[in-house]
Amino acid sequence: MRINIHRHQHAAFTLTAFRMSLRASLLALLTCLLTCLLSACANNTSDTASHATEQPNTAVIKREFVCSEQQQLKINFFPETNSADLFFDGKKTSLQQQLSGSGFAYAGGAYSVRGKGQQFTLSVNDGRQLMCKQVNP
Repeated sequence: MRINIHRHQHAAFTLTAFRMSLRASLLALLTCLLTCLLSACANNTSDTASHATEQPNTAVIKREFVCSEQQQLKINFFPETNSADLFFDGKKTSLQQQLSGSGFAYAGGAYSVRGKGQQFTLSVNDGRQLMCKQVNP
């Protein structure tokens, strides 16, 4: 009788060990699948982002200007977001469109731009005011 109980306990232990091994294998398999899926999503997202940057952005209006003191600057206007990027003194400054009775106005950082047509005044927080005119309108 003791032999049968011992065999029964051994079979139960073996079955429990098998179940635990099966659970561990399934958990490892699920972890591997989840990792593969997440890496595929990450790769797919970066591919989409790289395709987006390859397409030309038609919502940008790029202009070059010459100002008093013969300084040159560039402004990229973004009409859809009412903003602009000013490239001046070796720096890029983001500008936001401001209310203007006539013409255009942008401000941000140490700069403000106010003008009409192809000319504007660039005001700098250090007190400088430069008259600027578009190059090759």
